[in-house]
Amino acid sequence: MYAHPILPGRHPGTAGRRPPPPLVAALVVAAATVLAWPRIGEPGYDAEHYLQIARGEPALEPFALRFLVPKLAEVLAGWSGLPPEPFFLASKALALWAFAWALIRLLVERGVPPAVAAALPLASSGIPHLYGQTFLPDMEALALSALSLLALDRGRVVTALAIAALGIWVRETMAVFLACIALASWWHTRQARVPAAALLLAVAALLLRPHLAGPTLGNVHGMPSLLYFALKLPVNFLVNWLGIDWFTDRLSCRAPWFELPPSLLAPLGVARFGLCVPQPAWIARTVLLAVQPFGAAAAALFVPARRGPLRGAITDPALLPATLAGAVAWPLGTLAGFWVDRLVMPAWPLALFVVPVLLARALGPLPRAWPVVIALWAVCGWGRLLLAAVMPGLPTDAYWITAAALTLALEALAALVMLRLLPAGGPAPNQRTP
Repeated sequence: MYAHPILPGRHPGTAGRRPPPPLVAALVVAAATVLAWPRIGEPGYDAEHYLQIARGEPALEPFALRFLVPKLAEVLAGWSGLPPEPFFLASKALALWAFAWALIRLLVERGVPPAVAAALPLASSGIPHLYGQTFLPDMEALALSALSLLALDRGRVVTALAIAALGIWVRETMAVFLACIALASWWHTRQARVPAAALLLAVAALLLRPHLAGPTLGNVHGMPSLLYFALKLPVNFLVNWLGIDWFTDRLSCRAPWFELPPSLLAPLGVARFGLCVPQPAWIARTVLLAVQPFGAAAAALFVPARRGPLRGAITDPALLPATLAGAVAWPLGTLAGFWVDRLVMPAWPLALFVVPVLLARALGPLPRAWPVVIALWAVCGWGRLLLAAVMPGLPTDAYWITAAALTLALEALAALVMLRLLPAGGPAPNQRTP
């Protein structure tokens, strides 16, 4: 175990600060319910796979391996005689409450005003969006990572590791979070105990996962599992960052461009594989969906870098693993699949925790600055949806390019405004890191 070099589990200057009551997190859930209401309970993309698990049916991989939430819904449905759907709804509400409660505590204890800490998850459109994905386990994974980070901040390293390892059965991205805790521990102590424990827990969770998940239907392309996961990142790089989609005998595309000879694919158990004509609008879509879910976090990154105490991200017991987790998960999310706005959300520790804390230290005691910051955060986070409402008939490709350009312009404007809000001469003395 390791402790903060100044005070275990606390940032200097925050001892004794009273955190907001749990009711504040409940208000966040209520507000998110209003924002996400049209989507709550709707069987959206990928939902059917998790409902199959909850009904005791085999499902496709990798969904079948994310079994913890749907299996729990199955057990509760069996005990109560109710269908599994209400338990997914209850799980989402509890997960968002836990996430908001942990995040608000972490932020307030580091100098972020309570009202700002409560508003951030709502101004960042990615959180209400995840909450509205009723049958997907992403919100639960975020809640577990927040609770793990809070336990780590309190010096309860074993609890933090156990929560993160359990999260691997919710979403495999929790393995990245577990690795970041281990790396941060080694950085602070130069001891291998915590990294070794994290490795053992991760290996155990991954080895047990297929046995606990039960029978699966394989993956959608009929490929061997190892080949499917090996191709996932490079293929999604082609799709999301080069605009080059791909096709198989089970997945078509608008305009095939290149196809591998069947003789090369036969030993791999694949009937057909090729690439589609590049689509520049797809690159714009990736940029948009990687930035917009976190509001003005991308813009706010420049403010502490320009004038702010960055050393706190290394010495603080929670900021370092949060920084590592976000720095890895943000680009990794753009390579994980189609729905980039959902897949980048594991980067929340950097975007919604580290960045606001460093911004608070850079702004110093300027309470009038925070309403402007939150307004900018909301405009950047929800601007794309306003564009869709104002221009509903825009063609798909034109929409992605226009929305990406608008979002980047808003982020640049937000960065300029926040830089202008900085006090002359840097942060106040009580906001400086030791």
